[in-house]
Amino acid sequence: MNTPHPVPSRATSHEQFGSKLLAGTLMTLLLSCLPIYLLLWLIGIISGPMTAAFTVTAALLASLIPWIHKTYGPRPQGKTILTAYMFLVGFVILWFIPASGSWTALLIYMALSLVYLHTGTSIVGTAAALGIAIIHTVFNPYISSQPVFDKIVMFVVFLMVGFAGITVCMMGRRMVGELQEGQRGMASLLRDVQGSVKGLEAFGQQLKDNAVETDRIGRELAVSFAEIAKGMESQAASVSDINGSIHDSGAFVASIGTSTADMMRVSERTSAVIEAGKGHMASLQSDVSRVSGMMDTTYASMETLRMQSEQISTVLQSIQAIARQTSLLALNAGIEAARAGEHGRGFAVVAQEIRKLSSGAEESTAQITDILTRIQHQTGVVSGQILQGREAVGTIRSSGSEVGGLFAQLLQEAQSVSERSSSIASMLEQLEERAKAMAQEAGSVSAVTEQTNASVEEINASLDEQSARTGRIAASLGELEELTAQLSRMLTQHE
Repeated sequence: MNTPHPVPSRATSHEQFGSKLLAGTLMTLLLSCLPIYLLLWLIGIISGPMTAAFTVTAALLASLIPWIHKTYGPRPQGKTILTAYMFLVGFVILWFIPASGSWTALLIYMALSLVYLHTGTSIVGTAAALGIAIIHTVFNPYISSQPVFDKIVMFVVFLMVGFAGITVCMMGRRMVGELQEGQRGMASLLRDVQGSVKGLEAFGQQLKDNAVETDRIGRELAVSFAEIAKGMESQAASVSDINGSIHDSGAFVASIGTSTADMMRVSERTSAVIEAGKGHMASLQSDVSRVSGMMDTTYASMETLRMQSEQISTVLQSIQAIARQTSLLALNAGIEAARAGEHGRGFAVVAQEIRKLSSGAEESTAQITDILTRIQHQTGVVSGQILQGREAVGTIRSSGSEVGGLFAQLLQEAQSVSERSSSIASMLEQLEERAKAMAQEAGSVSAVTEQTNASVEEINASLDEQSARTGRIAASLGELEELTAQLSRMLTQHE
């Protein structure tokens, strides 16, 4: 069952404007007829009683116009009442001024009734004009005396103007309906665009927060690697000290080898030298322990770097996903803007710029991901080298322990140097070989330390580049935020 449409209690703004225009026209027409009647009376065409009657009638009709407009103008039925009153005024004017040109007033009234674009009002106006014409043709002696052909032409013109007015009203109402439908569609589109803009603002803020967090992590990594670099410099200095100690030990062993023949006479001095050798070995073992601790610290720092790099990779994956979603949203917005036609052209340009910005952000995150991948690879290489260094340090510590045992044995054998001189020479040869091996291992540790320093410098450079890229991403997000705010202002102004 169809529900009847509710009758509006108030006229539309268009109808109220038409009623105001109609009331003003009627008032002007009535007031302009007064000097015309006065002139006709002065030249003797119209009698005095006729002039007085028209003046009283015109004044009465003019005084009712403001009351009718104030009472019925804001109401829906005001257009019908004012139209009927307009033709009543025309009837009076035509009765008192029965000239052939007076018929033009009825045509003007029929045209004025079109201001409402209402078919019913136009039909009422046409019927009123025909009724007035029939009444004057029958009862007005001035008009009934006109030729029949003129009367027929008059009625035909009224009918043509009436049908034309009705047709114009129907077409106008249809055009107004289509325009209102288009406005409703535009309003719906604007609401959708506003929703998209709000979502884009939220997305931009989230992406900006992620960029800030990425920049913070990068700065923390830079600080960590700076500390690692300091530790590696200290480690390099320690390795240099170890190398010096090993070379000193080699020179000392060579000196013992050349002095084996005099060992019998300098046994006491040999004991003292052995005691000094034990002190050097204790210092060497202490240095080796310190290097081992530094190696452990460096390895833990590299593991921390690896985990933080993985966290950054996770954040960058989120940024890439967000950038792809932004590109899809911008593409959808461009499609909606293309559907909007001329009104959406400006927004289509904005959507294209957003797609470019999101593509740039996605490329930047891809480059950062590539840099982090290289960092992770270098971290793995450095960690492996540190493990090798730890093994070398363990070997050095083992060798140091063995050398300490040899020194103890030398101290015990110093009391019987003469009987065991050949044995001491053999032991010195072994000691020299071990010193050479220790020198080679110390050189390997030095090379590993240099490689580690180079890797740390590369990581620091990569982190600086990552920080710069993050700054560019933040700047791009600032531009995106500004464009979004500008689009919001444009939509607000359009509303």
